[in-house]
Amino acid sequence: MLIKFFVEAEEPQTAIKVFEQSMDDINIYIKKCEVRNLTSYWKIENVYIIEAIIELYQDKLKHFLDFFSDTWMELGNPIDELLASKSNEGCTYIRNGFILINIFL
Repeated sequence: MLIKFFVEAEEPQTAIKVFEQSMDDINIYIKKCEVRNLTSYWKIENVYIIEAIIELYQDKLKHFLDFFSDTWMELGNPIDELLASKSNEGCTYIRNGFILINIFL
């Protein structure tokens, strides 16, 4: 699945470190992780978008989601996208360093 991680950081190297630390922390759920792109987010200063292709082990999506946020919006009919944002209604937790995560199933 393609995932876009919006990471708060003053420079791209710091954004990658935040991302890599998170991937290391949950590596037991991840079968494969490949960073495809890193760009600055034009809407917000000091935010970088890391696009990654991530393959999880079977039945580990819920664990992966819970690691990053307590609130996920489901988009599409059928659902083909998940979105976590610290500004989502009801969100009390999103992993430190991240402001938004967009998963394309």
